[in-house]
Amino acid sequence: MIKIGDKLDLTLLQPTLSVKTTEKVIRNQEIQYDTEYVKDDNLRVGVIQPISEGKNGLKKVTIQVTKVNGMMTDEQVVNEEIIDQPVTAKARKGTKVVKGEGSGKFAWPVASPNITSTYGVRWGKLHKGIDITGNKKIMAADNGKVVETGYKNDYGNYVIINHLNGYETLYGHMSKIIAKEGAIVEKGEQIGVMGSTGDSTGVHLHFEIHKSGGLQNPLKYLNR
Repeated sequence: MIKIGDKLDLTLLQPTLSVKTTEKVIRNQEIQYDTEYVKDDNLRVGVIQPISEGKNGLKKVTIQVTKVNGMMTDEQVVNEEIIDQPVTAKARKGTKVVKGEGSGKFAWPVASPNITSTYGVRWGKLHKGIDITGNKKIMAADNGKVVETGYKNDYGNYVIINHLNGYETLYGHMSKIIAKEGAIVEKGEQIGVMGSTGDSTGVHLHFEIHKSGGLQNPLKYLNR
């Protein structure tokens, strides 16, 4: 524990020669199946009745990892290959549209997206979403209601959208928040501007998907 008056030496020793390596890592990643809804006038609003079950697919994701002196400095998704196509589930659903209800199919929140960091353990802790660069206009990934906006040290300026179907999405590190708390937003509507606020290594969007309160890998829902 440091005390008032202690002197700290934060000099970081660097080797005379740095070794840079590039390698490709292949991971199998599930693809979330879609649900096709058949409108039924006999069902109450919000009632859903399954017709047939869905099945997740599988894809092979190739990631290029760059390391300097053994420490990862960059990772890029360079290829995705579908191994098994997902099987669409079918269900009956009430015809009345709930204002702000999401479709369950997520669009990329950034145009011309480039993934710079994937979901999973990174530097000894869980990276809860994916980092995306591209067009700086940040868009809602699906219809929903903006339930929270603000600033946190880890996320910087952030927005949380509840899609009223069990899903929530979080958008972090914004330079500017456009969406208003309590507002209903549509898929593709601008909610903010990409930035580097909070605990950030550069200008990008940190994007998370939550299902019934649990974290999900966004790559399960987003396909090129």
